[in-house]
Amino acid sequence: MSIKMPSQEEYQSAQLPLEYKAQVDRYEQMIQSGDASSTLWYNLGVAHLGLQEWDKAGSSFMSAIELEPEMVQAHVNLGAAYYQLEDFEKAAESLKNALKIKDDFLPAMANLGVSLMRLSKHQESIDIMEKVIKLEPKHPVALGALTLCYKALGDEEKARKLEQAAIDSGVSFKSPDSK
Repeated sequence: MSIKMPSQEEYQSAQLPLEYKAQVDRYEQMIQSGDASSTLWYNLGVAHLGLQEWDKAGSSFMSAIELEPEMVQAHVNLGAAYYQLEDFEKAAESLKNALKIKDDFLPAMANLGVSLMRLSKHQESIDIMEKVIKLEPKHPVALGALTLCYKALGDEEKARKLEQAAIDSGVSFKSPDSK
């Protein structure tokens, strides 16, 4: 009988949760000792995201924002945590807050467009995603969201053109509601 050794990729993917858990433990210990900086709370949130602990990630990002309200990436990541919890209203709110700080921050814009799409606010999503496309013409998330929004609004011709552009950019098509 032979023993199959895990591939490097399998090994690394198995190690990631352990690394995130070790980070969570280390950051929580530092916070408990009184070293609660915005960066430390932010890093704790990132580790919780890595563990798919969305509630804990959100709480950590909120703590970072309380200490440093202008930390744009904390707002974006808070939006990501809310998105994963399927609280698209709060996700959109967090992302809008990020854009108040930095109005051309592409990750916030793209994530806001997707959150709005999930809320069936298709025209608002289109407005945001068209801005993303102006900044990055082949942005795959924006192309995909625009296609789905135009389909939802019944503009099949525009959707078809965008779908082809998205496919040419490497987007895999699947509606967020499909399994």
